[in-house]
Amino acid sequence: MIYFFLEWDKERNLFQDYINSLRKEIRVLLQEQTDTKSQISIINELTENVTDLNVDLQNHILIKQRSEMSINNLEHNCQLLDTEQNLQQEYLQLLKKDNEKLQLKLELNTYKLEIKRLYSHFNINIDSIEQLIPTLEDRLLQTSSISSTSELNNEYEQLEKILQI
Repeated sequence: MIYFFLEWDKERNLFQDYINSLRKEIRVLLQEQTDTKSQISIINELTENVTDLNVDLQNHILIKQRSEMSINNLEHNCQLLDTEQNLQQEYLQLLKKDNEKLQLKLELNTYKLEIKRLYSHFNINIDSIEQLIPTLEDRLLQTSSISSTSELNNEYEQLEKILQI
């Protein structure tokens, strides 16, 4: 019986060792399961972070594209403003030239009127300035002799004035 008891005790110790080893293995497996769950949780969190980063990156890309578009629009607007300013300068130059032309026309018309007034004052019928010199020469030849030098000088001065105008 002692033998049986010793055998039984030995077997019981073996079972006990086996049970202890199973417990250790279960603990290790449970720990591995916990570690795996923890790692899965970390992986899930990292996946979410990567997804968030991708969204942020896409947003950043969109913002960059919009910024580039805005910059391009601003550059285009600046070019348009420069072109408009250049056109305004050209327009002002044209207005100045037109004004100068009008002033010159006005001055020319004033001279023409003055010449016509002088023609009518001296009873000269002339259609163009080219006719003036021959007409004046004819008139000078047709005038009666001038009695004095002072009268001749007066007539000559009048003709000079007419020619200068």
